[in-house]
Amino acid sequence: MKNDQLTEREVLQRLDLESFEGLGKKDVIRLGTLLPQMEPEVAKKALEQFPEFAKTMGTMMSEYKETLAHGIESNAEGMRACAESCSAVLDALQRELDKDTLSFEERAFVIDRMMQVSRMLGEKDSENKKFLWGLAGIAAAAVAVVGGIAAGVLGLKLSKGKDETR
Repeated sequence: MKNDQLTEREVLQRLDLESFEGLGKKDVIRLGTLLPQMEPEVAKKALEQFPEFAKTMGTMMSEYKETLAHGIESNAEGMRACAESCSAVLDALQRELDKDTLSFEERAFVIDRMMQVSRMLGEKDSENKKFLWGLAGIAAAAVAVVGGIAAGVLGLKLSKGKDETR
């Protein structure tokens, strides 16, 4: 029966390291995604070389959360500015349309411009929603990675506990 779990050599190759002593903060996510696939002793050896693993993962997720929040805030400010600009243009066009001296052609032109601004605002809103859905997808992927890492670490601890009870 073939063992499907990664050996130490395979893990080091995937991390592009010569030994686990070379693990750095930049390797945390990569190591974490491999934990569930590692032989328990290999995972234990890797984690022993990085005693701050859980703390580092927590710090990285906090930083990631702040980055997402900043992106959402920036996006909201951009959308608000666009909506305000479009509203100002529509107000100015409405004032033009309210003039009794406009010919039929001039009224048609102003109405056409109003429709263009409305379409532009709708397109911006659609872009905004796509951006937010993209951020939601990235956040879900990050949570899945961290969840997988936690499950891998928990699985390692559980299997270690079973070995000790024998």
